[in-house]
Amino acid sequence: MAHLAEYQGKTPEKWKRILKQLFSGNYMMILTEPLISEIFYQVEIRDGKSAAQSYLLKLKSMKNVHVIPDKDGDIMAFAAGSFKVKHKRHKVSLVDSYIIAAAVTEGATIYTTDPGVRDAAKQEKRCHVDYLPKEALIDDLTNG
Repeated sequence: MAHLAEYQGKTPEKWKRILKQLFSGNYMMILTEPLISEIFYQVEIRDGKSAAQSYLLKLKSMKNVHVIPDKDGDIMAFAAGSFKVKHKRHKVSLVDSYIIAAAVTEGATIYTTDPGVRDAAKQEKRCHVDYLPKEALIDDLTNG
């Protein structure tokens, strides 16, 4: 599971290795609809609406990208709401709560630059978290 965020700076080597594994099909990326909206928002701000649409269509079409379908929406919505309440001291956003809920459901690893997500996810038994420094990631994904 990747928690994508844009920051100034360079992409750490650790993330570059993860991205190579993702693009080679060795890793699976799990996306929720709220996360897709967040990625769209971040890319549109930087590159415009058309580029954001193209990027997300490319991302969603990758064979190793799993989008949690809308039919699971109530289950995920309730779980995300519950995680938001449970982890309120970490000031986790609703989108981040969806990420944690998806990671717990799937037993996935969250890759994040957000210390609140890191701390909240560490408290969950069915997911793992890999905290990385705040660096640019979207550039490597859009150019990868």
